[in-house]
Amino acid sequence: MTNPYKLIAHLNWISQGGLSNFGKRHRFYLWSDVLLTIQDLHVDLPTKAGLLHAVRGVDLEAAAGRTLAIVGESGSGKSITALSVMGLLPRGAQRRARRLIFEGTDLSGLSDRQMQDVRGRRIGMIFQDPTSSFNPSYTIGNQLEEVYMRHVGKGRRSARDRAVEMLEQVHMPAPGERLRQYPFELSGGLRQRAMIAMALMCDPSLIIADEPTTALDVTIQAQVLHVLRELQQRRGIGVILITHDLGVVSAVADDVAVMYCGEIVERGEVASVLARPRHPYTNGLLACLPLIGERVAGSSLPTIPGYAPRLTAIPRGCVFAARCDRQDRACHETAVTLASVEGRHAVRCLRPVQSVEKYAHA
Repeated sequence: MTNPYKLIAHLNWISQGGLSNFGKRHRFYLWSDVLLTIQDLHVDLPTKAGLLHAVRGVDLEAAAGRTLAIVGESGSGKSITALSVMGLLPRGAQRRARRLIFEGTDLSGLSDRQMQDVRGRRIGMIFQDPTSSFNPSYTIGNQLEEVYMRHVGKGRRSARDRAVEMLEQVHMPAPGERLRQYPFELSGGLRQRAMIAMALMCDPSLIIADEPTTALDVTIQAQVLHVLRELQQRRGIGVILITHDLGVVSAVADDVAVMYCGEIVERGEVASVLARPRHPYTNGLLACLPLIGERVAGSSLPTIPGYAPRLTAIPRGCVFAARCDRQDRACHETAVTLASVEGRHAVRCLRPVQSVEKYAHA
């Protein structure tokens, strides 16, 4: 659920000159501290209807101490992009990229066994549903300790001490007792904290969080996001946050990439993209937020008209053209590339939005 209050506050802060103080709120890291570089990533999935082009030409960078949010509707390719980095794609999936470099290592050239050493040790992942990610047959302690012993090579006692330390850092109440409990004995918020602790067990450089707050209520969401942000600032790790919630993006992210139909349609610093969205899809997402005080009681919420195209039959031109109120003939016939409009703010559009416009009610 999008939190409109956070988003409004963020946009108000920008309009009131908050950009001049941005460095005081966020610790800046040089882009020479880039941890992960993705260039021209493609992922194809075989289906009965033909080859599904789930991710096409994605370029991304994740840096130390910064949070990159990848946002978009369901089916836009966010999670597949993350899973391709981790080497956890479904059987039969085809991945190719010009560059897929993590801390100087070419991930695309690693064997399955070599990739197992990267997962958990150098890149941690927080999955969307901790209920299904934890094994219900083993205690929380068993599962956290196994990660540490497997990757670090320490004994059970050292692993247990490390598990307690990590649970304390995610503000888990009574961490020693939680180690003896099974996943189903914990609430959703505590399970998610345990999942964050597991991702941090081996002190990775990069964390990939796939919709970590989806199943949680608003209060617990805020607590979990605060824990993640606090740990990032303390340790200087990079975070890739997969989400569909623009409220979460405005609250915790430094950079954002908006995905639609397997492509990045807009990318840049959060302050720039949310204050002045240039792609009609990003603009539509912001215009459809249920802002308090701006909707007449009983009226329907605005929507982006139409449907996303089938990923087994990608249109020739812009993939958003059929749903766009700015489209013309060129949009349907011309391949569109991601181009810079201002600084690191880039957009994939032949006719970028110049000011925030609102979609009509569906």
